[in-house]
Amino acid sequence: MDWLEVSIEVPSEFVEPLSNIFFRYGFKGVSIETINESSKNISETSNLFSTKLTTYLLKDRSLDEKYGYIDISVKLISQLGNIGEIQTKDIKNQDWDEIWKKHFPLLKIGKNSVIVPNWIEYEPLDEEVVIRLEPGMAFGTGHHPTTKGCIEFLEDIVNTGDRIIDIGCGSAVLLILGCLNGASDSVGIDIDQFAVKGAKSNIDINNLSDTISIYENSIENFNSQDSFEICVVNVSAEIVVDNLDFVENLLTKDGSLIVSGFMKNKLDFVRDKIRSSRFKIIEEKNLEGWMTLLLSKDNS
Repeated sequence: MDWLEVSIEVPSEFVEPLSNIFFRYGFKGVSIETINESSKNISETSNLFSTKLTTYLLKDRSLDEKYGYIDISVKLISQLGNIGEIQTKDIKNQDWDEIWKKHFPLLKIGKNSVIVPNWIEYEPLDEEVVIRLEPGMAFGTGHHPTTKGCIEFLEDIVNTGDRIIDIGCGSAVLLILGCLNGASDSVGIDIDQFAVKGAKSNIDINNLSDTISIYENSIENFNSQDSFEICVVNVSAEIVVDNLDFVENLLTKDGSLIVSGFMKNKLDFVRDKIRSSRFKIIEEKNLEGWMTLLLSKDNS
């Protein structure tokens, strides 16, 4: 069967909701590409960076229904702000696999992390840490600024024997990176069954199934008697601030918290909530308007 390529250009603040829609109804996931010059003037006041989302729909009997869900979601979100229009292109079946793979090139991040799609042969250089993934949800494959920020902080703080918990773990790339850098028994939770399935597959690819456990669960319903040296919450500003007390109880006395998933326009909101918690901000990263913060427990 042939395929329908579906893409749209949006300002950064709409990447999260629309990528979730594209991921849910597209095949394999969604690619997220940062572009410096959009093909359509989205908004004079929008962030300088524009983002292109792309997914693919199989041209079978479910095509009209799946495209309809994407179309109505785009129309609803367009009521909140100015976004691009859906663009479509027919793709022949024999061309689809190679076209999809072009969205996920080898990616070098931080000091020595290399994210390698599982179909690429790559011989690591000295001290490089290679994370192999079967790309799907690009929010968790390193191509999005929030994932990049989390990776850069993890490289700096993870120590041998640390335990990591990733809330909203997506593809599990952060857990895999942490364990390849010496972390021990670690845990990821996600509410999306497809993300959980993909995370477990990626963990197997990297031979870490005995080190990392993944659960389909929400923060509210997750119970753990264990404590962790590092927690990552790369979801949204609201989820970050609503769960600071919960995360505090998960962390060891000197534990570190990495938070991301929100833009600079929500930074003051997040800072204010952190000031009233038992955390303090150690460092902030701004990558393409997306914020990632490194926190530690304030034991004073």
